Amino acid sequence: MKQEKGAITLFVLLACLFFVFILAGAYLFTLNKIQTQEQNLKQIQENYARDITRIDEIYQEMTN
Repeated sequence: MKQEKGAITLFVLLACLFFVFILAGAYLFTLNKIQTQEQNLKQIQENYARDITRIDEIYQEMTN
């Protein structure tokens, strides 16, 4: 009987460890996705700021 309890405890421990690895993987995937979105947003903001500073040039290019 004692061996069975030990086996169940080991199984529960391994299941919890597996669950922790799944959560860590999901966290890292989400973190990577957030960083990519932040980089894209930063690039869009930089492009917007650059275009706003040269709005007159862009308008002249469009009208010619």
